[in-house]
Parts: sequence; C-alpha cells; structure tokens
Amino acid sequence: MLSHATIKHINIAIKQRRTFALVLMPCNETPLWFEKGLCHSISPDGPISDKQYSFEISPWLGKFNEREIIGNTHNLSLEMNVQCRSTSKNEYIEGVTEVIKSCRGRNGKTVYSRIICGDITENATEYWGEIADRLFCRFPMTFRYIFYTPHTKGWMGATPELLIDFDKDSGQFHTVAFAGTRKNGDEVQWDAKNIHENRVVSDYIVSKLNELGIIAIPSELSTVDYGSIEHLCSHINGTAGMASLSKIIDAINPTPALCGFPKLSAIKDIHKYEAHNRYCYGGFLAVNEDRRYKAFVNLRCVHFDDTKYSIYGGGGIMPESIPYSEFEETEAKTSFLRELLEKVSVKI
Repeated sequence: MLSHATIKHINIAIKQRRTFALVLMPCNETPLWFEKGLCHSISPDGPISDKQYSFEISPWLGKFNEREIIGNTHNLSLEMNVQCRSTSKNEYIEGVTEVIKSCRGRNGKTVYSRIICGDITENATEYWGEIADRLFCRFPMTFRYIFYTPHTKGWMGATPELLIDFDKDSGQFHTVAFAGTRKNGDEVQWDAKNIHENRVVSDYIVSKLNELGIIAIPSELSTVDYGSIEHLCSHINGTAGMASLSKIIDAINPTPALCGFPKLSAIKDIHKYEAHNRYCYGGFLAVNEDRRYKAFVNLRCVHFDDTKYSIYGGGGIMPESIPYSEFEETEAKTSFLRELLEKVSVKI
C-alpha cells in the first residue's frame, strides 16, 4: 500500500505536469520514484536512499536504442494525445472476424486490441494517486507503474508479462512466453486453442534467440493468476554477453503475445483493422539497475490527460478463435481498470 504522502506526491506531480515515474517491482512494496535523472526508494517515512537506476520507455514497435529515459532531455518524437473514441462491441467483433480469416490464411496469430474511452472530472488530478494505489494493491505479483511526461501524457498499469530480466554480470537472462487466457477457475485443463497460442509465442522467442546464436530452452507450461483471469506461461532462460541485450530485445519485441505471428503479417492486420494508435500499449517499460536490466511488456494499462482516458485491452486471435469469446476476454482483462476509473468519470 502506498503511503498517504506518496499518494499526495503523485497527485501534485500530475497536477503540475511534471515528468516523473513511480514503479513497484513484482512482489515488492517499496516504491521507486524517478524524476530529474534521479531514483529514490520510498519508505512510509519518505525517501530513504538514492539509486543509480533509470526508468525507460519504449512505445509500440520502438527499437531499444530509441527508448526514452525518464528525466533525460531527449523526448519521444511521437506526441501521444489521448484518444476519445471507444471501440464498440460490434466493431471489435467484426474486426476479430476479419482477423480470424487472415490468421487462417497463414496459420498464424494476430493480437487485436480495443480501447475504452471516457471523459473525466475537472478535479481528476486529485485522485490518480488513490487510483494507482488501489490498482497496485490488487495485483501485487505484477510490475506496477504510473508515469507522466508532457508529450506522452499519463500512463498507469499493472502488467504480468516480463520481457527480459538480464543479469549484467553473468549474462544470464530470463524471458517468458506469456499467452493464453481464461477466467480464473473455469477449467481444470487448458483447451487446445490456448495451448496452441502459447506454443506459437514460445517457439517464436526460442527461434529468434537461436538466430542470435543463443541457446534457450522453454520450461513446462504453468498458470499465472491475474485477478479474475489466469494466463498460460512458459519460462525461457539463456546466457549471452552484455552487448547482446539490445539485440535480444529488438529480436523478441514485440513478442507474438502482443503482436502475432508471422510478425509482419500480424502488424499488417493491426494497422488495417485497429482504428486507434497503440502508443505505449504493447511497448515495454524497463528499470535499468546497477547489475540488472528488467523490462516488462506494457499491457493492462490506461492512458490519460486532464480531460479524458483510454483503457487498452486485447487478445490473441487464432484460426480457431470465436469472435464473441474474444470480446468477452477483453471485458475480463479491463474490468478492474474500468471499475477504478468510475471515480473520475464524468456521469452522463
């Protein structure tokens, strides 16, 4: 749980439109505050230490060397204006239907997303800290963050998907194949569609690492809880030199879990059928520590400014997908964020 002082600090920073980020690492309740090129660990009594860490942002389809570091003078070239038109239920189902046809033609996968938009009250800046606190408490096993810059506007989320955890000393790294979703407790065994979807992601990541000369072996499938839903996950480990970090990230980002397979065909589908800009959704967020580089895929997130918000959610579309079921999956994935944002939504 965030302290009252930290919540207030978030609200003031957003109201003043300051460039900052607050991060909670998975299973760790000590917030990291990034601002003006510095990182502070925060205890209930206030800042306790400075760390030589940086918080880094890479938008959808961004390259590693083009990422932004919070507090640096360099800015992302793309101005991220919060979108205001939601993807309707019919629009999403019709889009999924077309994407299924595309996936059947190439026996592949496309991650198709939707946005849920709303207007917010005039005094919304007084609540973002409280909203972040409730989100962070709900998903303690995830990478949790809230950040703001004048050009990206505000972003907040809790993502369960690791892109890479890289040990700078040993070169050992860990990534995951994270794909397959169902309601928590629905079934004892995962169905063929979800197992196939995860295998596509796992095989793709391993093949890309092999192309770099890196031997990587996936683990057995496991189940990861995320509130009212759960996911299939396969852990992938390998070893490489520090110089390979950027090559690994560019090779596996975006993974089929946020893009699809084959990658170029999936990106073509996304550009054709999604009416919105993904901006930071589907990109990665990273904490660059002294000895480790930890990056997470940005999903389950909301983009916001002074007057409006857009919640992002999507699903992996396979040849065997059912359009209505895919819509219901996005409803489940975004349900808690929608509930949280009712506090700042304008009632019509």
